[in-house]
Amino acid sequence: MDARGPRADLAMSTLAIPEDPFVVREGRARSLGLDFIEKWADLAECSLEGNAFLSPHFVLPALHHLPGQQGKDPVVLAVEYAGEERLLGLGVFETRRASRLLPLRHLTSWECTHSFFSGLLLDQELAFPTAVALFRWLRQQGDRWRGLAFDGRSADSELSSVLDDAAGATGIVWYEDGWWDRAAVWADRIPEEGAEKAYSRSHRRHVKDRWRRLRSLGDAVFRLDRCQDGPSDALETFLQLEAMGWKGEQGTALLSHPGHERFAREMAAGFAASGSLLFNELLIDGEAAGSVLCLRSGDTLFSFKSGFDPRFAKGSPGAMVSLTLLDGMDELGGVRLIDSCTVPGSWKESIWPWRRRLTTGVFPTTASGRAAVRTSLALKKVKRRFSGD
Repeated sequence: MDARGPRADLAMSTLAIPEDPFVVREGRARSLGLDFIEKWADLAECSLEGNAFLSPHFVLPALHHLPGQQGKDPVVLAVEYAGEERLLGLGVFETRRASRLLPLRHLTSWECTHSFFSGLLLDQELAFPTAVALFRWLRQQGDRWRGLAFDGRSADSELSSVLDDAAGATGIVWYEDGWWDRAAVWADRIPEEGAEKAYSRSHRRHVKDRWRRLRSLGDAVFRLDRCQDGPSDALETFLQLEAMGWKGEQGTALLSHPGHERFAREMAAGFAASGSLLFNELLIDGEAAGSVLCLRSGDTLFSFKSGFDPRFAKGSPGAMVSLTLLDGMDELGGVRLIDSCTVPGSWKESIWPWRRRLTTGVFPTTASGRAAVRTSLALKKVKRRFSGD
């Protein structure tokens, strides 16, 4: 991007610190040019932390098709290396007048009904200086925005350490409003003897019982479909399976609403074109019984959504097709982490042995914002004391 004048594809304000080669630009998601979107997609594939929900293949279809999103035009903050037009960092945000934690105007991470993770995309090699440049820019905005909030970003991760250090270098502190653990799988934690060795003896017996019930239904075969020829067949199978179960009955399946279906098709096509779409499927006697739609970003695979045929419920097809992802991690080519994309208490917690921690809170970027957050947290503490929680 040219920092010397306005651009048609990304109308952005800039802050270039003389001794700092980084440039921060502000734009709107619906006004991005194709060149920028291509750089955005590249950054999503090599970011310090994988985040499929910050990929343009996810964000743009959601804005175009999902109910409740079509009137939105999120703020895109991009960090570039001056003179090279090299994209080093990116975040997608919404402006919020007030929240329970920060009752002043601030930016908060954009999300839609299908989002399961927030955060930033940062270049692996220059993550820290890129984050510092972003926080410096936000501080220089003054009262325009009093903070930067995230709902469900990673905690205890390399990215969270970078953000904390970069914020601290600019006089900013993270205030946490809550956290939770989500079922996840790390490749380096799987025993060499096989994934089953990660479980207790009683749990291994439970898994063997499930295998017996599954095989009693017919010849059970699992396969990974990398969608090298596009997502058509695998996607159609998945959509039909997802709509067969309780999601279809409750009207929450992707096929239950035209906007959600269009989002799924465009999103899947985008990830497939970049080689980042994968389906883990279960076939019983050649018939589709279960499928998991997975989205890849860097070294992270997100188990986005799953579906199964209720006729095979006796064999727990949904659980088994998710469980076999552990055994197949060595076939995924560099995947370090699988995120379950679940909420606390999910059934996946019984079959995936590890957790990743997510955190919600805010980086106040002004003195008034910091004071407001401290007051909110103090009031929350008093309320909790009197309520006996």
